[in-house]
Amino acid sequence: MGSLLMHVCVSKIVKEKLDLSNKFLFGTVMPDFIKLKTGQRNESHYIKKVIYNNGVKELPDIERFILENRKDLKNEETRGYLAHLIEDKIWFDKYISKYVKRVKNNDELVICLKNGCFKDNKKFTDELYSDYRKMGGYLVNKYNIDIKNLKRDLSIYLNDEVYFKFLQKYCTNNIISNDNPIYFITKQDMNYYIKETVEEVLKVLNGI
Repeated sequence: MGSLLMHVCVSKIVKEKLDLSNKFLFGTVMPDFIKLKTGQRNESHYIKKVIYNNGVKELPDIERFILENRKDLKNEETRGYLAHLIEDKIWFDKYISKYVKRVKNNDELVICLKNGCFKDNKKFTDELYSDYRKMGGYLVNKYNIDIKNLKRDLSIYLNDEVYFKFLQKYCTNNIISNDNPIYFITKQDMNYYIKETVEEVLKVLNGI
């Protein structure tokens, strides 16, 4: 999954353009909160496996979500949930696939595309999340995110103590030392991703 702040950046822009309430923003974080609580990413993110070039991508099935939730698509929380899935699909389909290629029938290894070497999937995930934390301060400053206000706005909709704890833990700029290397994600990647994803989310939401 992308970082919570990446989702907030995209959805904050979409929220303002469509004049939506903070309930939309709340819906945007729910797939990850559900995944963290249950450990069931396949269910929370409507995952389907897509085979390509002898590799595999695990991507949200946007069409299935829309079909199964058609009656609720005018609800802002449901639209936020959908926005999250679109954001993840673009991130994993177009950006993560620039960094690594997953090995078919082997969930423990990925191929690092910058050097062609195999890398342990857990190590890759750790390095990716290090990049997310490294980018936290950049996103907060560039997109004018007030962490304190964001926590307050989202807390209004929480009715589960576990989700509240997740909010306190993950809703942070997560700044880590500049001595930590950037493994994969560049600021240019992040800026392109946010611009592209805002456009796609707006396109989908305006079409339903």
